[in-house]
Amino acid sequence: MGAMAESSIQALTILMVEDEAALRRLVTTVLERQGFRVLSAESATDALVVAQRLETSPDLVVTDLLLPGGSGLRLVARLRERWPDLPVIVVSGHPEQADEIPAGFAFLAKPFGTADLVAAVHEALDR
Repeated sequence: MGAMAESSIQALTILMVEDEAALRRLVTTVLERQGFRVLSAESATDALVVAQRLETSPDLVVTDLLLPGGSGLRLVARLRERWPDLPVIVVSGHPEQADEIPAGFAFLAKPFGTADLVAAVHEALDR
């Protein structure tokens, strides 16, 4: 049974949108080591291009709140036009912005540890 559960996790795709290259690489590495397929983008514009190429919904979007090419929330609104039930984790280095995050979205304050990231991803996917 463990192999079956593991293969289902490997099939899960996360769209990671973060303009800080070092953080984007770190998050991608951590999530790939957890068995996820990670598609990364450095801006809202790049994320929309990546999303247009997808035949099916990503299983989760992890996006920075402030991005080149638009806000993470505007990006998610655009993605949810196509995939209304898309789970979302919004990250920000400004914890006071947590109040701006809509209900149903997870919020993760920067800086965060890898264990916090992995826990937030699993929690968002379990919703």
